[in-house]
This record gives sequence, structure tokens and C-alpha cells, in this order.
Amino acid sequence: MQILNAYELPGQLLTTRHACRHADCSKATLFRAARRGDLHPVRLGRHMTRWPLVDLNEWVARAAVRAEGV
Repeated sequence: MQILNAYELPGQLLTTRHACRHADCSKATLFRAARRGDLHPVRLGRHMTRWPLVDLNEWVARAAVRAEGV
């Protein structure tokens, strides 16, 4: 999992709970996507992860394109 500096990211950062609601997925799915390198969470502390809204929107869009191609 790549750790990014919050100052390098434009836009809104979502909590894990809000990111799950936004992407309509589970917490495990988000962290699995991060381990694969599909998402790049921002670690603000040991138990404080934030998700860039821009990354989430792109990830959801890529998943939708793959689903249409099935």
C-alpha cells in the first residue's frame, strides 16, 4: 500500500465509512483495492485512513466500464 502525503492531494478526503457509502462497497473491498494498488489511501495516523474522492470516483468508473464489457 502506497502512503501519500495529504498535502500532495487536491480535493476532498473521505473517512473509510463515507468512502464505503460513496462507492457502495465494504471496508474489506476498499482495503483489498488499496493492497492491489487500485486505490491510494492517505494515512494520517495509525488508525486514521482517508480516501481521496477523486481516486474513489475513478475506481468506481473503471469498475463500471469492466462490468459493461462482460
